[in-house]
Amino acid sequence: MSQNRALILATPVSSLLSTVSLTFTALAASVTAFFAGSADAREQARNAAYLSEATDLYDLEARVRELEKQSALA
Repeated sequence: MSQNRALILATPVSSLLSTVSLTFTALAASVTAFFAGSADAREQARNAAYLSEATDLYDLEARVRELEKQSALA
């Protein structure tokens, strides 16, 4: 009976460790991709993240115009 109880108590911990391991692996892959990528790829990722924060269509259109204006000045 005590072996079953130990197994039940140990299962959430191993599951948590597995989740932490997967999260750390994903984070490491993201950091590696960021530093390995080109400047254009990083700029494109920043722009995509900025556009994804738009709250509605009007906001999205304003953000697109702002990015277009910045790229015209560069």
